[in-house]
Amino acid sequence: MTFVGRAFAGPVNRRIDAAGKLVAEEAWRDLGAAGQPTFQNGWSNFGPFIYPNVAFRIDRDGVVHLRGGAGKGANTPGTKMFSLPPGYRPAMIEVFAVASTDGNGPLAPSGGIIEIQPNGDVGVYGDTDDNFVSLSGVSFTTKH
Repeated sequence: MTFVGRAFAGPVNRRIDAAGKLVAEEAWRDLGAAGQPTFQNGWSNFGPFIYPNVAFRIDRDGVVHLRGGAGKGANTPGTKMFSLPPGYRPAMIEVFAVASTDGNGPLAPSGGIIEIQPNGDVGVYGDTDDNFVSLSGVSFTTKH
């Protein structure tokens, strides 16, 4: 199977249980919920009830998805937001363009960049405005 029109393409390993059936779709895992990773370095969910909480999950095809909006009160170049647990990490460094804003005036998003390391660290590049960073739409495979 090949993905077309995405940031990646290639074979996909469907997640099959011991009985040979597709595993059930996983629920979103919210950062900070019991047993889940937490924000680091002053990051938090952006505007409760405005944007979804930052969360992650893996789908039946083994693709990890992120969603939600995160923020940090002051711009600090290149900080780590959080770390994904084993099983939700890319095999190699993944870099994504995301919407971000400095929060001055209307929320007119500009371009930002996040990087996800093979050790699970999710961080922003130094020039990304970090008052608000959207993670919605970020997807990657755990195998290459």
